[in-house]
Amino acid sequence: MKVILISPFYPYSKKEYTYNRIWHPLCPANCNALLEKEGHSVKILDAHAQRIAPNKITSFIKSYDKIFITSSSLDRWQYPNIDITTFLETVCYIKEFIDEVYIMGYHETIEPERMLDSTKTKAAIRGEPEYTALELCRNNDLSGIQGISFRDNGKYISNLDRELFDLKTLPTPAYHLLDIQKGSYRYIHSIIPWIILVVTRKTILDVLMKISLFSPLKR
Repeated sequence: MKVILISPFYPYSKKEYTYNRIWHPLCPANCNALLEKEGHSVKILDAHAQRIAPNKITSFIKSYDKIFITSSSLDRWQYPNIDITTFLETVCYIKEFIDEVYIMGYHETIEPERMLDSTKTKAAIRGEPEYTALELCRNNDLSGIQGISFRDNGKYISNLDRELFDLKTLPTPAYHLLDIQKGSYRYIHSIIPWIILVVTRKTILDVLMKISLFSPLKR
């Protein structure tokens, strides 16, 4: 199966810089590592980094069986995207060519029903998307897949939450599918390729620990 995960275009003026930083999409890289391991043909399209506007997106997606697109990836440890207008526009253009579109991210986790109504997509992934996306590529029956919300004949259905998985079960993220040179961060001015690595999980004290590490990548 041919699968593409899309990080959509967002404005990048001084006003939007804080919320729309060009960071490498690590959640899609995790998803694609699992899909690739299972034999799927996968791609990451970082439309934000490549500055591919919504009305230009269709030339990149016509040959795929399933499309996953994030409104604001869960790896964005500081600020999720606030104004998702261009995300909605991107989904609208994609839907003209394919019905197998799945949305994921912060907004889908918090307001899945609203996001489904706004996008008319197949399903919304709530929470960590990696194993949910894998199941969606294994099984067309949405009724038994944990961690998704969808509509069936107009009725809103929200399946059980997916339990947190052991992070050790994830393969190395699909860094080879990322355009490392496109990353941008205000406080790093270097020609060395870099990426932000983030760990986010609850501890026994129910405190959300967030760690960011700036790490040059060797090639």
